[in-house]
Amino acid sequence: MAQQAKHGLRAGKRSRLRLRYKGKIIFLVAVVVAVAATGLAPAAADDGLLPGPMDQDIGTVDESAPAETPDLSPLTTVGPVTNVGTGTRAVSSTLAGLSVAVDMVGLTGRERKSNADGTTTIDDITGGVDLTIQTDSTGFAVSAELAAVTSLHQLRFDVSLPGGATLELDDDGSIDVVDADGFTIGAFKAPWARAADGTVVETSYTVEGRTIVQSVATADEALYPVVADPEFVWGWVTGTIYFDVAETGMICYAAYNSLIYMMAGAPFWALTMIGNVIAGMLVVVALFACSVKALGQCLKIKTTLAMSAHSGSRCT
Repeated sequence: MAQQAKHGLRAGKRSRLRLRYKGKIIFLVAVVVAVAATGLAPAAADDGLLPGPMDQDIGTVDESAPAETPDLSPLTTVGPVTNVGTGTRAVSSTLAGLSVAVDMVGLTGRERKSNADGTTTIDDITGGVDLTIQTDSTGFAVSAELAAVTSLHQLRFDVSLPGGATLELDDDGSIDVVDADGFTIGAFKAPWARAADGTVVETSYTVEGRTIVQSVATADEALYPVVADPEFVWGWVTGTIYFDVAETGMICYAAYNSLIYMMAGAPFWALTMIGNVIAGMLVVVALFACSVKALGQCLKIKTTLAMSAHSGSRCT
């Protein structure tokens, strides 16, 4: 009996995983057909063919649920509920039962001042840094003002995420918030920083688990204060899906097999423009997915069919 029960549990897990993989592959096929129907050619891998690996550890993914596009439709009607926090919490935002929040060291006991323009300011939280928090209909922004050249130039934002979600650093410098099934549910936009006279100051993000670290370059002393502005927005902002090792392999073979089936049906599909576009896309997807898999990386694809590789925590 124990052996039968154990076998049943394993079979159930395999069934759930197959459903999850099938969901993403069906979604990918739908994207291919949708793009083909518009007469568009497949987008180039604009993020670089095979970018270098991301070594940061960004959490454990719950693989028990089937892959479905996250339901963020309330964003178009009701919008998120976003509030300035207390204690170490700077701000939190909740949409469709999902919550994202930011905590920072140095906020405890600091006065939060409400301003006429709807923003909230917190003075001198740590190392000569002031915060301004702004909420809107899509998320929030946390503006950090570095008062002088002696101010702290490396800011740490501890992010609270929905269960199973992780932070994924994108090639454009932004950070995707990715749910347990690999779909983006929101993002921290690419970082920026400006000096008092409007001069652009170099800045970048790194990810340490669930902490976003923003590094701001030191500017000329006369240009202070310098303002850096991490901004979070809900929604499928980047339109990116993250595939793991098994899914990348399945896409490699699924795209190849789909192409074979199409070839077997020639000349019916070959006489149509959409058929030719789909065939071309399948060739690109299959070759790219297979090459990524061969190099021990995983596929990352946008709804425009722009493909790149990733090797973060989801590439397992």
